[in-house]
Amino acid sequence: MTSAGIATVDVFRGDRVESRHTVDFAFADARSIREPHGEAVSLRSAAKPFQAAAVVRSGALDRLGGSDEALAIVAASHGGEDRHTSLVAALLSRLGLDASALRCGVHAPLHAETAARLGAAISPLHHNCSGKHAGMLSVALELGVPISSYLDEGGAVQRLMHRTVADACGIRPEDVATAIDGCGALTFAVPLGAAAAAFARLVRPDEAVEELRVPLRRVGAAIGRHPDLIGGSGRFDTRLMSAARGRLLAKGGAEGVQGVADASSGLALCLKVRDGGARAVAPATLAILRDAGWIDDGVLAELEDLHHPSLRNYSGARVGRIEARVTARS
Repeated sequence: MTSAGIATVDVFRGDRVESRHTVDFAFADARSIREPHGEAVSLRSAAKPFQAAAVVRSGALDRLGGSDEALAIVAASHGGEDRHTSLVAALLSRLGLDASALRCGVHAPLHAETAARLGAAISPLHHNCSGKHAGMLSVALELGVPISSYLDEGGAVQRLMHRTVADACGIRPEDVATAIDGCGALTFAVPLGAAAAAFARLVRPDEAVEELRVPLRRVGAAIGRHPDLIGGSGRFDTRLMSAARGRLLAKGGAEGVQGVADASSGLALCLKVRDGGARAVAPATLAILRDAGWIDDGVLAELEDLHHPSLRNYSGARVGRIEARVTARS
């Protein structure tokens, strides 16, 4: 089963539409078989659950302690809060490494309060991808390749990531376009329907290829049990999963990508904001989920500030709003 549609996100200043975002989305179930044609969408960090599955697939998760917390932080785009960085540091210590082994670069924590408190006292541990990179380092050790090679585009670690993302999406590796992500690792471009099917396999892993059934089951369980690690305080993925009380798994990516899997129906959604506008992601996702019947009024009330965000000026006065609606379904 697959379907597709378009959502529109209007940005009002006063009572007039000032800007408009167009959002493409697709639904799929875990049995969907996708042809490789169709416009490819770069998944960015929305690929992390499947990169985490590659860590399990390789056998390297045991090097990280084998816990759900370890797997969740590998799949995360965390906010750089203390609980996130201390967990990544502990995983690196288990590998006999420290933060100097991370080649993701450095950026300020995404959690604003942590960023303000730390100022310039940050390290690669605060990068939102540091958990993923710790996972990739564990794979390098498991495969017996130099840890310095873990980001090499043609190296064993990135080839495994590529193959696993393709297998999760149900398409051939040669049909998955690659480029370099902001953190230095590969990122993957696939049709939206293929990405939605991959997310569906997080909640219906028995429909995946046999080699990925256990890895996807482990990753789906880890994300569901630790939504606070996937994003963090105030982050959309964390808030949506928490409000849905375990029904939904969510993982977004840069440039307006969002994946959501519904444990109740076995279906999943993947969307892409055409212009990459991050402000459109939460309103569009919530409008589409409401239209699909995956969330109720109670969830929407809990997420009202994300469902109908306000525009405020630098004095804090409300000067506009953002509203999303589903405009086409097929």
